[in-house]
Amino acid sequence: MVEIAEITDQKTFRAWLDQEDLPREAMVALAHRAAMRVFPVWWAGVDTADWARKGGLTPVPVLWCNAISGAFAISTRGEIAERRFAAADAARDSTMQDSTNSGLSKRLRMRSPAARLLTNPVTLDVEFSARAAAAAASIYAGGGSVIAAANAASTYAADASTTASTTASASASASAVAAADAAAYAAAADAAPVYAVWAALREDCAARADVPRLMAAPLWHAAERPFDGAWRSLRAKYPLDGDHPWAFWIDWYQRALDGTETRWDLLRKIALIDDAVWKAGPEAVAAEIARLQGGEGESRSREEAPDPAVLDAAAARTPNAEIVEVNPDTHLARAVPLSDIDRDFLQDARDRMTDAAGMFGDLARADNQYGGLKGEVEQLRSGLDRYRDRPQRLHDIALQVARRVDHKEALGECPEAAKDPLIADFKLELIGIAADFRQQDEKVREVALARTTERLIEVSPEAAVGLPAAAAVLAQAAEGELAEELVEDAAVAADPRADPTTRAHAIYRFASRCFRIGSLIYKTTRGALAEVAGISRDVAVIAGSSAAVVAVINLLLGLF
Repeated sequence: MVEIAEITDQKTFRAWLDQEDLPREAMVALAHRAAMRVFPVWWAGVDTADWARKGGLTPVPVLWCNAISGAFAISTRGEIAERRFAAADAARDSTMQDSTNSGLSKRLRMRSPAARLLTNPVTLDVEFSARAAAAAASIYAGGGSVIAAANAASTYAADASTTASTTASASASASAVAAADAAAYAAAADAAPVYAVWAALREDCAARADVPRLMAAPLWHAAERPFDGAWRSLRAKYPLDGDHPWAFWIDWYQRALDGTETRWDLLRKIALIDDAVWKAGPEAVAAEIARLQGGEGESRSREEAPDPAVLDAAAARTPNAEIVEVNPDTHLARAVPLSDIDRDFLQDARDRMTDAAGMFGDLARADNQYGGLKGEVEQLRSGLDRYRDRPQRLHDIALQVARRVDHKEALGECPEAAKDPLIADFKLELIGIAADFRQQDEKVREVALARTTERLIEVSPEAAVGLPAAAAVLAQAAEGELAEELVEDAAVAADPRADPTTRAHAIYRFASRCFRIGSLIYKTTRGALAEVAGISRDVAVIAGSSAAVVAVINLLLGLF
């Protein structure tokens, strides 16, 4: 009996798959996500390798494989499975094409058992699949081996969608091994990415047959993403509004990373795009996707008031460790914190934060070398007073103060942690307290996972410029701290001086509350709530008809 915690290689993963007797779509989902984790390795490789450019190699064949395996995991229709053969063949051909400069085709055919396996994927032998996946990663020296391994991972994932269950488990396990090999080659001597690949796979395995839950999870769950450097470079080179054919795929992969993908019907249609279009190249594929998106009505009018059901779905995707409800006495929205934290632990964490705030002594003294941190210490103490019983906000304050100290170090306004043990201890204590909050409180952990999204970091202050106006209107429909924090978070979101992570967290918190308050407002104006349970109707009508509110809600829906 193999436990999930024991999955560390091809043998243990395959044994676990066999004993669990998972449905084929679950094995495809596992293979798909393993391949997707190393997809930036493939893309960055073909984007920079001389032999790839000279051979006209693009990411399209592997995108096709990943589109097929992802669509099959969600929709096990025969029409999708049938398309796998063409997609897998294209991916194999993409690394077997002749190139006079690289000798690629000859080396693949002569040196790689993976190449021979990939020409007949339906007859995978269980043990050979593991060796072949590893061999795919060792075809070249340097970056070529990374490309080959990442390519193999995606091809195995596509293979898993059409083979019998027994063979699908072999393909799934081979995909995982190839993904780990790609991580190893990409990281050179650093073993951490390889461990991260297997750790993420183990977390995937916990979903077992619950494919919708698995496909909705961030690719790396809550862990650090080892290939973010390559991915950030690709995003910078191919911005969403740039003149290139990759905008949809940049957005598609970011959604997969963040666990925010919901457009499954559109992705199924993309997987079913005619073979000839896929083979015609990236521009042809981009044009066909644009046509499909138009048919799906992907773009939302900024003037169109959102449906409360849409807002409820967005609210479910943006947990914030609280319930937003209507106060029956005031008919205004209020926030009620949610926490399952042990009260003794909460008090201990507060005591630790208080002790940390006192580490530097009297900061008002002119001879105190830590005087530059007076504002950070005051923020910590203010947060302790304001968020006394709110673990989520105490967690965020601890991390925000630690980031501010990092900034002060960079500016030379306080000693460097590398040279000053007290600064180092202060930051480590705050980071440790935040980690303990996540460990002890499921609600805090849930928020940390949900807001792990690159999209929020990349929202510019200019894009968030409309949030303060919308916040002023929404605050009229709220009371107490909820009303105050809507205005405060909107101001931070639009402030170019705020650090990116603090801005991202403010945007997330504002969006989460905006969706919930908006739902209450539109349900009230449409008569979906009993009069005694709804927002004050006069306030709801004013807020619900506000163009600023509608525009901001639709902007935020695009992020979540």
